[in-house]
Amino acid sequence: MKNALHSLSYALISHRHLSGFLSRQPDGDISKLATRRADADGEDDEDQPWWKTEDWWGDPLPTPEMAGSTAVIPIKGLISSGYPTMFRAFGYADTDQIAGWVRAAAQDDNVQKIVLSIDSPGGMVTGTPELAEEVYNASLVKPVLAHSKGMMDSAAYWVGSQADAVYCTPSADIGCIGVYQVHYDYTGWLKNMGIRAEMFRSGDLKGAGHPDVPMTDDQRAHLQSEIETIGAQFQAAVKLKRTLVEDDSMQGQSFIGTEAAARNLVADLLPLEALL
Repeated sequence: MKNALHSLSYALISHRHLSGFLSRQPDGDISKLATRRADADGEDDEDQPWWKTEDWWGDPLPTPEMAGSTAVIPIKGLISSGYPTMFRAFGYADTDQIAGWVRAAAQDDNVQKIVLSIDSPGGMVTGTPELAEEVYNASLVKPVLAHSKGMMDSAAYWVGSQADAVYCTPSADIGCIGVYQVHYDYTGWLKNMGIRAEMFRSGDLKGAGHPDVPMTDDQRAHLQSEIETIGAQFQAAVKLKRTLVEDDSMQGQSFIGTEAAARNLVADLLPLEALL
């Protein structure tokens, strides 16, 4: 079993954008896919915890909506997996929840097209490839389009790239195809305080990256190998659907929408309303 630190720190995220994740839901009628926050009388359900329906700022949580026969599925905030439900109120997007929305829309005969409305800097590796596969599978059943007027970076681009076509607005931030992990070494700080940590382990790679113990060369090489493996999977997924994207556009950098279009990361520059 991996150290919990490792499972949380493999990141598919644009490090420049870590705030302002939540945006309001797109216009349209609420479909049966949407989460209701009011009872039949139109009153708030007092038995429902506030964080089930609202974010920290009192705005409604992103939920799927219908625009005619088009299901608009939001992917807003930091992409995560396995966190408590309450985290959604603080700007986290749960991969399992979004996968369920995509699956339901793909199976719904009333839905003729799926549009992913994305505003996310990315997030965790865990859960991202699986959500991307759900999007890919849905695209085999009916048209799936991805759109961003904010951020579609890193993990969010991995997911969005599996749509039939990807669009954004001119000022959107797109790409950041890559993986990273940050290791914090506290050994010098502990030494200054007169503290020395010692680790006892059953394998040479167990506990690799623990901040209180120096990392060995073998541990460092192992972690780098894992990063490169995940990065290769990310690039392969992008190339599967976005065949015109070149390797020099997949070095961890993000692009403004106009440049993303020039580099074939998106098909065209359009407002969300043009896809509905």
